[in-house]
Amino acid sequence: MFASTPDESRILKLLGRELLQKRTARKQRQADFAARMGISVPTYRRMERGSGYVPIAYWMRALTVLDTLKGFETVLTYSEHFDAPMDAAKSNGSEKSSARSAG
Repeated sequence: MFASTPDESRILKLLGRELLQKRTARKQRQADFAARMGISVPTYRRMERGSGYVPIAYWMRALTVLDTLKGFETVLTYSEHFDAPMDAAKSNGSEKSSARSAG
């Protein structure tokens, strides 16, 4: 079963609190905000609680409704930082398969 790491859980809870603050600052009820997003109220409540079982597409929709989606694409902008772990994993996998073949 999937379980969030402590850091992931902490960040999800922060996101949920931020969503709650933005919604209440706009004086909107959960039901109204959920309807604007096109999701159920229970799902929206899970978002505000920071549940790890809410699809990222729902978070993107929340950002769209809040008019803050612009810039989200930079979260995973290409950089060498992201390639390094992938390159290491690829080379470790190929080294292991080479070792098996040689053995």
